Amino acid sequence: MIETTATYFDGISSVAHPVTVMLNEADASLQFTTHTGKKEWRIALVTYHTVGNMTELHCQNSIMEILQVRDTAFVKALKRLRRRYGHSDIYHRLIDLGWKIHCLIAVGIIALIIVCNIFVLPWMAEKTVNMLPESYDNRLGDMYIMKYISPEEVDSVKTVQLQQFAALMNFGNSRPLRFTLVNSSVVNAYALPNGEIVVYSGLLDAMDSYEELAGVLAHEAMHVNHRHSMKMLARDLSGYLFLSAVLSDVNGIMGVISQNVHTLSSLTYSREFETEADRGAVELLIANHIDPNGMTKLLLHLQKESSGFMPQILSTHPLTAHRITKVEELKKELSYQPKEQPWMKKIFETLKK
Repeated sequence: MIETTATYFDGISSVAHPVTVMLNEADASLQFTTHTGKKEWRIALVTYHTVGNMTELHCQNSIMEILQVRDTAFVKALKRLRRRYGHSDIYHRLIDLGWKIHCLIAVGIIALIIVCNIFVLPWMAEKTVNMLPESYDNRLGDMYIMKYISPEEVDSVKTVQLQQFAALMNFGNSRPLRFTLVNSSVVNAYALPNGEIVVYSGLLDAMDSYEELAGVLAHEAMHVNHRHSMKMLARDLSGYLFLSAVLSDVNGIMGVISQNVHTLSSLTYSREFETEADRGAVELLIANHIDPNGMTKLLLHLQKESSGFMPQILSTHPLTAHRITKVEELKKELSYQPKEQPWMKKIFETLKK
């Protein structure tokens, strides 16, 4: 039997009554005598709330009555008894952990949220792309072309020549590829989900050989084949797509992506996707008997020129020493015998005029 002094409120008046409370461990009860007579509260029915060094006790059978206890040793004994008889719920267990543990839990929750936002949600959002049929890629790419590429910007003559150049290559593509040349000093090229590959004349001007152009087209074709732009867009919009993915709401996913169609030409691919596209491009060039050195030649040239300005192609396709090294290592792994491609060379020279 453990006892302590407490303050009792009967719930009818605001008068405080000092009482002696006994904790009967044998029958798991609180016993005390008030101005109205003897009271017995079963431990199973007692709830408590602690603020500072004062704990308020309530009984579910007489919820208006309150016992205020300031004896911390008595309160600890009460809590132990509740746990012994299985009356301590999760809420009270968490409350009893103390502020230090609460802080650690809060930090853990924040860390979990950060990890989920950085790693888990983007990964899940990327997987939602598999829920979308490739017809959605076509719709998205067509929307972009209609909104952001005007007929006046397209060099129709050189677009035909670029298509003739690409027709001499086998891209191993699962969907039709279209090639467009846009008159602009911007040094860039990008691939849209619908298979449209856009090359700016500024990038063409920076090239010295047809192998470089073949490398750029091969790289962009790999992005199309692997649906990289759709996956990167999904990663960027992972927070918005999460709920739609959980509910398997394909229309909701497409709606969110469509609202951000304007970002397609400025997506920054991850190292993983760039490595995958580079590897596929090198293998594709070798399969077409085109010298794969042209691919890295342009990249090294652009890297050198970027000391004064940053070509847009380097901001959308991040260039790192690691990436170039990987491409060089891959070329050493693969055996190849490039052949001169006179028709490609002729068309490239025409495009450069």
